Amino acid sequence: MSKSKVSKSKSQRDGKFKGGIQAGTVAWDNDSLTLDKILKESYNILSKENSNLECHKVFTYDMKMKYVGDDCFGFAPDGGAWFKNGKLVAVFEAKKQNEEVPDSPF
Repeated sequence: MSKSKVSKSKSQRDGKFKGGIQAGTVAWDNDSLTLDKILKESYNILSKENSNLECHKVFTYDMKMKYVGDDCFGFAPDGGAWFKNGKLVAVFEAKKQNEEVPDSPF
């Protein structure tokens, strides 16, 4: 998305927001996009440093059926899904909850 699209869209961080994605709103703003970017950069670094873990950015249909039992949603956590010896051990997702996002360490 372009920055102009972000600035023209109404954020869910509006005081009148009532939960769920409302018509004319988006689920992100510039700060939440920055947070997503930080987590994706972290994933890229950690996946190179942890060769004993298998990392996936997106679950395939077969993975969703095996680990969730349903194909009802897309599964692409910002920080990936991490497996060790075929066992899911961690999933990382970023969600902005307040007005401030830390500076990127990168």
